[in-house]
Amino acid sequence: MGSPAQRKVVVVGAGPVGCLAAISFAKKGWKVDLFEGRPDLRLPSSKAANQQRSINLAMSHRGIAALEAVDPALTHRFMQSVIPMRGRMIHSSKGDLDSQLYDRDGQASHCSMATGFYLF
Repeated sequence: MGSPAQRKVVVVGAGPVGCLAAISFAKKGWKVDLFEGRPDLRLPSSKAANQQRSINLAMSHRGIAALEAVDPALTHRFMQSVIPMRGRMIHSSKGDLDSQLYDRDGQASHCSMATGFYLF
């Protein structure tokens, strides 16, 4: 095989892991083709459908560490725009609520990012 600059990789899926893989390969000099089956959320044609959803992106401390290893500046930008989450709320079928920490010591955290924030 040739040098890394001549290598090409195809990444299927432009979610957090696919984008992180694409960034990692590109930083090593690979030509990257990134494919996603869903429409580009930045396009005006996608905004109406996207406004009907209230799902945010959550990233664990392991995901943040992976992003930090690949692009510290991007990690800093990301961390300026997130809300820390230390636990989750469980809703039972009877309507009862139960708050649960992500770990018993309260150390593990996730970050919630609004769908309107784009890393690229």
